Amino acid sequence: MTIKDETDAYENWRNLGTSVKKRKSYYGAAAPEILHVTEGKKIKIGILTNGNLLHKCVNLNKKKYRFVDTCPLDSVIQGLTTTYCDSNVVQICMEQMLSPQVVEIVKQLATGTTKLHTYKLRGEIYLSSNFEFRKTTLINNTIRVECAMNAVNVLQYFLGDDFHSTCTTNICDSKECDVTHQTLCSKTIPININIIKKNGFKDLIQSAEDCLMFNKCNFTTELSNILFIDTCDCGTTSLLDIPLSVKFKYSSSSYLLRSAINFIPPIGKIDDFDKRIGHYTCLSRRVDGTWEVYNDLEKKKLTVSSNTIILPHLLIYSI
Repeated sequence: MTIKDETDAYENWRNLGTSVKKRKSYYGAAAPEILHVTEGKKIKIGILTNGNLLHKCVNLNKKKYRFVDTCPLDSVIQGLTTTYCDSNVVQICMEQMLSPQVVEIVKQLATGTTKLHTYKLRGEIYLSSNFEFRKTTLINNTIRVECAMNAVNVLQYFLGDDFHSTCTTNICDSKECDVTHQTLCSKTIPININIIKKNGFKDLIQSAEDCLMFNKCNFTTELSNILFIDTCDCGTTSLLDIPLSVKFKYSSSSYLLRSAINFIPPIGKIDDFDKRIGHYTCLSRRVDGTWEVYNDLEKKKLTVSSNTIILPHLLIYSI
């Protein structure tokens, strides 16, 4: 052993030496955009925990809150996170269109974990919205906030005013037209349910394009890089039947299926309507083709086959 080797070695026979600690986190954690450098690599993401399972209250504005039944927002954010990790193009789009709190949660989940700050951000999203939640003050002065809602309402109230899936502008020059040069932006893309019920999800694009047109008018349609398609009333379907890639005639880009927000109806007959809230999960088709289930009542993700039957309320596509 050389003198230099003796100098570099550390003395530990009295347990006083300090070894070099290995890095526990991913080196790109501080800059999530690094995650997108390697195209085609599946990134492990964190899972939000339903507020019903959190042992600690969330302290906001010097008050204690307990947010319960948070699965609608959790599922949508999980879908946005997998889209963020699997699509190189949508990162800038998300930062420009989504609310700062949602973007920050997505970035934290993209590092593979959650923190106490993650749930404070979620609480801020709820408290800063215009949605009227049912609130109850408990004996210990903790405020219980019931967050159950339809997943479509998550887009309307929580993702930000600048977010939209599509904007359609009528350019009809007819003096008899009532909507001349009127622009309509929508958080979701509606679909013609009759087409879906008749032909199934294979005609998803036809049913969506049918709802985007102004009747007997000239129009232009601008699509976002991220699309939410409202499928609340379409019934159950197999993951295999949902188109993996779609292309609208209004855009030259192809959109890939990223996630399906699945609704699980309540089991049994319950007389109390308020208890019939059901549950939402997020099923994401990752970049390697596997289907992963993100359930905020579970600690780990699951993997399912493409033959799985679901009741989708939202479909997320992106370029």
